[in-house]
Amino acid sequence: MSSGFGGFLVSATIVTTGLTGIWAWPAVQDGGIQALTTQASDLYRRADLRLRPAISALQSP
Repeated sequence: MSSGFGGFLVSATIVTTGLTGIWAWPAVQDGGIQALTTQASDLYRRADLRLRPAISALQSP
């Protein structure tokens, strides 16, 4: 078993891959890759709308 930061990165990658699979699998089963890309782009758009005011506030002088 590896230890240290490298081991942490490996574990984090495995967990992230598993969680992504849990999120993506129902969309792939229902509508295929098209539904998955639509869901991902909608998630990105909603995050962008929520973060845009905070980003602009941080960038203002």
